Amino acid sequence: MPRALTIERTAIPSSDRERYMASLRAKAAHFRAAHCRFWVFEDSEVRGSFIELIEGDDEEMLGMAYCTLSESESLRFPIPLYQQVELD
Repeated sequence: MPRALTIERTAIPSSDRERYMASLRAKAAHFRAAHCRFWVFEDSEVRGSFIELIEGDDEEMLGMAYCTLSESESLRFPIPLYQQVELD
């Protein structure tokens, strides 16, 4: 099965930065415990503009990791799930 990836964009006001960073640490721990990879990038020119990338070995693994998020970490909207495309 191909790998699976989600991408989430978030803009955070500076007043919410500490709360957001704490939530990122919790999400990272959750996804890493579920054997998924979790990365966060911040726009170098727009402070507070973030992209979260979460990758699983396959769609099932990533989907299960999302299903077991705690209520405080849960998503407010569906995020598209991308599957790796093999380039033969």
